[in-house]
Amino acid sequence: MKFCKVCGSTLDTIISTKQVGCAECYFTFQEEFVQSFKNLGISSGYKGALPRRIKGYRSKLIDRMTMQLKLEDIVIAREKLEASGLLKTYYKKGSTNSYVYLLYSPLSAHEFFSHPILNVVLYNNLGKKEYEKLL
Repeated sequence: MKFCKVCGSTLDTIISTKQVGCAECYFTFQEEFVQSFKNLGISSGYKGALPRRIKGYRSKLIDRMTMQLKLEDIVIAREKLEASGLLKTYYKKGSTNSYVYLLYSPLSAHEFFSHPILNVVLYNNLGKKEYEKLL
């Protein structure tokens, strides 16, 4: 039986409660939803205007379907950015769980080569010849 990996909802649960468990459900059951819409005579997505309150933010909104990324890929990328110190994630649990992301810019070349640890790690991994090419 197919279920959402995030909230555990099944298609039967969604149909009986008439509520989607979480945002990931839309992607997990996308084929089933599209087929249901086709059965109802709805063949394409909404093409109307955006609500006034979000019109100015249209360019800032990210549609995960357009990005063509799976949730697992996003989590892996997030963990890599966190491990490298470029991202900090804060999670607030509540009736609506929310995440806050703080993005940090990477070190400049000068800062990187001046750093006592990163400088040495790069040197040890590249070797003297390749390292000196970077300077």
